[in-house]
Amino acid sequence: MIAEFSPTIDEGALHQGAERLRTTGVVRVPDFLDPAAAEALATSLQDDLEWNLATCLHSKAWDATPAEQEAIGLERMEAMAIAGKVDDFRYLFDVVRIDDDPRVRRERGLLIDQLAEVWHRPEVLDLWSQLCGRGRVTDLTINATRYRHGHFLTRHADAENPRRLAAFTLSLSKEWRAEWGGLLHFLGDDGDVKQSFAPSFNSLVMFHVPREHFVSAVAAYAPAPRLTISGWLMSG
Repeated sequence: MIAEFSPTIDEGALHQGAERLRTTGVVRVPDFLDPAAAEALATSLQDDLEWNLATCLHSKAWDATPAEQEAIGLERMEAMAIAGKVDDFRYLFDVVRIDDDPRVRRERGLLIDQLAEVWHRPEVLDLWSQLCGRGRVTDLTINATRYRHGHFLTRHADAENPRRLAAFTLSLSKEWRAEWGGLLHFLGDDGDVKQSFAPSFNSLVMFHVPREHFVSAVAAYAPAPRLTISGWLMSG
């Protein structure tokens, strides 16, 4: 297990980040993991994972396996994800979900499973609780995501589960440019974009939920996928 998967945020940055999250609801924490751990995670996401295609059809979530993608056809699935009413919640991206059961995580043994093991340690849960500032964080829901050309996530607020205290995304894309898309946008009450974050390698963006946000589509000319570890901090 890689001990460096523990966040490297120091006490001063922790308090500063917690205060910013308390006052604005959103914070970015740079250099969140040990550099070697971030590099290892990025390499693992690129080389080690068998990705499902996450989408939502007729309000039903679906993680299509590689076999299902081949049988149905990727272009057809992408067209199905894009189709729908303007106000429908839609998304399209690759995902590998990390099981809530530590026994399952240990059996699979991928680096993302080892990351989840470290992030569920009591001392790291204490750190998450301090940074979040909304009560005791008892566990996390964690996913690895990959946004390829045309992948997107439409506006939503993460309000469907009352146990969610905050959402987070740890970027593992290197030298990403804003014009390549895949930006995390936060909306105001008037529907305008109020704040945006382009992927920045080894930086964590955390925000209190519910909060309206979306991820813009990755451009066709982006040279690489947008890679992240994302999820939610959960209360008991």
